[in-house]
Amino acid sequence: MPTSAPSARYPRALLDDSSTLRQFVQAAMDPVLCIDEYGLVVLWNDHAEHTFGWTREEAIGHELARLIIPDRFREAHRNGMTRFLSGGPSAVLNRRVEVFALNKSGEEFPVDLAIWPVETQYGHLFGAIVRDLRERKRQEAPLTELLAQREAILESSEVGIVMFDGHEIRWVNRAFCDLLGRTKEEWIGITGEPAFRTHEDYLRFLDESVTALEANGAFSCETRLYGRDGREVWCLVKGRRTNEDAGDTRSIWVIEDITEQKQAQAEIEKALAKELELSEMKSRFIAMASHEFRTPLSAILSCAQLIESYSERMNPQQRAGLIQSITGGVQRMTAMLDDVLLIGRAEAGRLEFRPERIELQPFCEKLLDDVRMGIGARHRLELDTGGTQPVALLDAKLMGILLNNLLSNAVKYSPATTLVKLRVEASTGQTEFEVRDEGIGIAPEDQARLFQTFFRGGNVGNVPGTGLGLAIVQRAVDLHKGRIEVHSAPGQGTRMRVIIPTIKRQSA
Repeated sequence: MPTSAPSARYPRALLDDSSTLRQFVQAAMDPVLCIDEYGLVVLWNDHAEHTFGWTREEAIGHELARLIIPDRFREAHRNGMTRFLSGGPSAVLNRRVEVFALNKSGEEFPVDLAIWPVETQYGHLFGAIVRDLRERKRQEAPLTELLAQREAILESSEVGIVMFDGHEIRWVNRAFCDLLGRTKEEWIGITGEPAFRTHEDYLRFLDESVTALEANGAFSCETRLYGRDGREVWCLVKGRRTNEDAGDTRSIWVIEDITEQKQAQAEIEKALAKELELSEMKSRFIAMASHEFRTPLSAILSCAQLIESYSERMNPQQRAGLIQSITGGVQRMTAMLDDVLLIGRAEAGRLEFRPERIELQPFCEKLLDDVRMGIGARHRLELDTGGTQPVALLDAKLMGILLNNLLSNAVKYSPATTLVKLRVEASTGQTEFEVRDEGIGIAPEDQARLFQTFFRGGNVGNVPGTGLGLAIVQRAVDLHKGRIEVHSAPGQGTRMRVIIPTIKRQSA
């Protein structure tokens, strides 16, 4: 039992002879005690005896630190008393704190402690009310364990979990922090706005979710969230109120990363679109082939039948005309098959690209002569090089096919005797070709699909064509790393402008 000389500074009548004070202290439902400036006990009620095991006689006049304060905390208690009496601050006075206490048998247990200083003519007294927390802790233990288990479960979840009170975040799990690249400390106490790209996006989400939670108690959507580094994450976001009470604004949210699913979905949609495009292309090809091949085949068959049935009665000119018709039909079908094969090689990435130095004036003059000898015999064809002798590094075969298709289209869709003009300009940075006609023009709604395989404008009427020419032009332009511009309107002619960047010759 601790021994210490009792304090002589405080008359016993001050604390023990007051029946009112004694009754008040004894009636308290918790231990009530008091110590002087030396830390000696001067007041000790019945509940203090019951809780700590020391009788009033054993406690009065002895140092409180040796009676109920565990050894590891005694020095801090004494230092705190000294600091307060010297005018310094105190960490425990005038407030409730939870600490560990010690009873007579040496058992440590948690207590709730409230201490207040009282200044008297004899010096300071320190009153204390102590509440034994053992029973409460025993009752809280299952709940604390349950909460710990639940938090462990939430922390081990692979999806993000966020708890809100109103619009303010109260708790987040590790998965949510990892998803968006922020720590728990950064999220607690703020709104969810940092997860959104803009303030407007956040307000829009907030309005939709709050309305749904108030109406149905739950909300779900797919939305983009953004990490600290700006990384976009597609998420499935589900929220639910934690209480049906209308005044309770707490809610819990589950955030699942569905970026991979979205990417897979996009790939599937892309593949389906490609499949649909191929299906449409196949249908257009069948329609084109059945129409474009039937005409020359019918002509060839008719000419062959005429030669077979009436050859003996025909003069040499008539037979030659029929043979020329057969030859022309075969050439037309061969040209169509060549176009189809060329498109096939382009789609498979097997078109060869061999740039060479080309003097553009004689090159283009020959192209115009070929068109004049064919379908352009009744049109005026002109070449404009601006009075220069332009030279460029280009693939002669691909450029010949490209310009021949543009010139042929200009002639085919223009009235006879109208002008079709080819302008060529070569500079240090690029080479430009422009084919201008005075034909039927192209509707704006058709221009977006003009270079698709087998596509033909809605105003071509009965003019024959396969829908392959401009698709081939686009492939040739792409191989030259260039671009093509269309300037046209129905009834106002068409201007096709091809810009090819200067190709640097590679050293061997």
